[in-house]
Parts: sequence; structure tokens; C-alpha cells
Amino acid sequence: YPEDQQEFLQTGVIDPLLDKGHHEVEVNLRRKSGENLFAHLSLSLLKDAQGRLQGMIGYALDITDPKQTQTALAQSEEKFRTIFQMNPVGLVVAALREGRILDVNGAFEEMTGRNRKALVGRTFSEIGVWPDPGRRRLEEELRRGTPLQDVETTIRTGSGEARDAVCSAEVIVIEGVSFAMWGWLDIPERKRLEQELRRSRDELETRVKE
Repeated sequence: YPEDQQEFLQTGVIDPLLDKGHHEVEVNLRRKSGENLFAHLSLSLLKDAQGRLQGMIGYALDITDPKQTQTALAQSEEKFRTIFQMNPVGLVVAALREGRILDVNGAFEEMTGRNRKALVGRTFSEIGVWPDPGRRRLEEELRRGTPLQDVETTIRTGSGEARDAVCSAEVIVIEGVSFAMWGWLDIPERKRLEQELRRSRDELETRVKE
């Protein structure tokens, strides 16, 4: 056991084993080479015929590769969550078939004037956030596997205000289930971002010439 695991060895392995008579736990061990590994321990107390404690018996299973995969997956999910929430485009993840909303980001909450709690678990129709008559056609196109790009549409806020926006969408698969990733950008906001992009490009070109 590495030095920083000595306290855990006592409180997380030995104490529960003595208390319950058996214990299973994941631990961080160290090979002779100094390389760390993750292991699953299954331990039981060993007693003689009179019930006197003689020691313990068990096994250790090396789970380093699955643990590394699990860690990498958790890190990937965290990165996706950060990108999803920080994105200036209003994003919605919804079930592909019935259109029920799984998640939204802050930009979509701000755009529609509705909080996440009022959106998740409901459909666009139930909320009334997307009254555009062409919505069903776009949903059908997406279900047929056709990605949507910069389709002009209308979003209705919680106060009833209609806001012009462009919509894009693609199908994503999460644990074998298909979902729609919808993205909206206010047309005025899109024009502002395009102007900033052009200005940045012009400044870069000027600096390169200089």
C-alpha cells in the first residue's frame, strides 16, 4: 500500500473487516515497479474451530484497465457537461421519438425566459416554446436521419414574446438510445457573433500584413 493509503488501509479495509467478518472494497495498490494499480478486494476473517481469530482469507482482482476506462469516461462526460453549459447557443437534448426534453443549457433558459425545471421532462408542444408550424416537419426529417442546419424559425418566451432564431439539430446516441440535439441562436445574436468574427479576422489579417 502506498504511504498515502495507510490510513485508508486501517479505516477502509481492516476496521470494516473486523466489524462485519467480511468486506469487499476497491483499493489503490502499488506494484514492485512503483506503478499504481486498482484492485477489488474480497476478504473474510479466518477462525479456528473454537471461533478464535486466526487471520483473514480473500482475493485481489486487478481492475486497473476497467477503472482507467471508467475514469476516462467520467472525464469525458465532465468536459461535455462544461461545453454544453458554457455554449452561447441555446441547446436542448430531447428524446428523438416522442420529443421529451432530457436537458437544456443556460443559454436556452435565458433565450426562452424559462428555467430548467419547467422544461425538463416535457415536450416542445406542452411548453409552447416552439409554436412554428414547420416544427413537426423538421422533427420528422431529423428522425429520418437528416441533420438540420441554420433553419429560420420562431421561439416563444415565457412572457409570450416571439423571437426569431436559426435552428440546427443532429441525432446523438447515448448508451444505445437516440436523442436529438437541438441548437438555437437568436438572429440578432448570430449577426453580432458574425460581426465579431469578421472584425477579429480583419484585425488578424492587418497584423499579419504589418
